[in-house]
Formats: sequence, structure tokens, C-alpha cells
Amino acid sequence: MAINSVTFGEQTLTITINGLDKMWSFKSNLVIPYTHIAGATLDNEALAEPKGMKWPGLRVPGKYAGTFILEGEKTFYNAEIGGSDVIVVQLHDEEYVRLVLSVDDGVDIVNAINQHVMQRFSCGWPKAYHLTFERIKRRLEVSNGYERSSTLWTQWRRHNGSKIGCSKMAQYR
Repeated sequence: MAINSVTFGEQTLTITINGLDKMWSFKSNLVIPYTHIAGATLDNEALAEPKGMKWPGLRVPGKYAGTFILEGEKTFYNAEIGGSDVIVVQLHDEEYVRLVLSVDDGVDIVNAINQHVMQRFSCGWPKAYHLTFERIKRRLEVSNGYERSSTLWTQWRRHNGSKIGCSKMAQYR
């Protein structure tokens, strides 16, 4: 069993923390509306990046659980090195700017999250954004899976914005 379970609701993504990780991370579940998700990537190298100050949580070699603050940004970790896939979910208008989670079937979960995020645009994904997303996606795909991607996704999101309304999207058509 993975240390996190992901459930896709109609309007929200629910992450359930399993086992003793509830105690270590000080959370039992996270419920995030799809409108607050910028996207998700598979990034097994995310645990090698600086995490900042632990507040509260657990940091032992190979295991990170709880809230970490780096440069004023809160990130929720519940991940371990090896075994499961590590995904990074970028957020906006939430307590955390990103979630770093170990899950089973990371590729399927990342694809499902990104599909739900794209469906929130009733007027469709703008052509310019679609092309940019496809370029990033191609850069991330390698023969054996995915390479390190959270930095690329974060740069793209910060440059293009995480919330785009249909009126603003019309200028890109």
C-alpha cells in the first residue's frame, strides 16, 4: 500500500495519508478543489531539492513528512525515496504552493490530475498555452519514463500564470 491514496471527486482531489504517516505529517487528508490546482508532474528527483525549515513534520534520511517552508513558500511533503513514484502537485490560493507525494501508479495519477485541471476551462485550453504545455511535456518524456520536471512546470506556471479566465484566454486564439 502506498503512503498516500488519491481519490478523484467531481469538484475536488482528495489525498488520504495512510498509516503512521498521519502522525508524522500531522495530517490525515488534504482536499483540494480542481480550480486551485495548476498541474501535476512526476518527479522522482524532487526529494533531492532543498526543502527548507520543517514546521511541523519529520525529516529522516529517505523520508519527508509534513510542512516545509523555503523562501516563504509552504510545501507539504509525504514522500520517501525509492519504492513508489513521487509526484508534485502545483497549487494556488491554498495554504501550500505544492504537494510532494509518494504514490503508486504516478504516471496515471499525474495524467488524471492534469485532465481534471484542463476540464475546468469551459472555453477550452488556449492554443498558445496548449503548445507551451506540449513542448514542456515533450521535454519531460524520456524513453524510460519522465525526467526531473517540477522546476520546468514551476517556471512555466510562474511565467504564464496559474489562473487564466476565459476572457483572457481569448487573446491567445
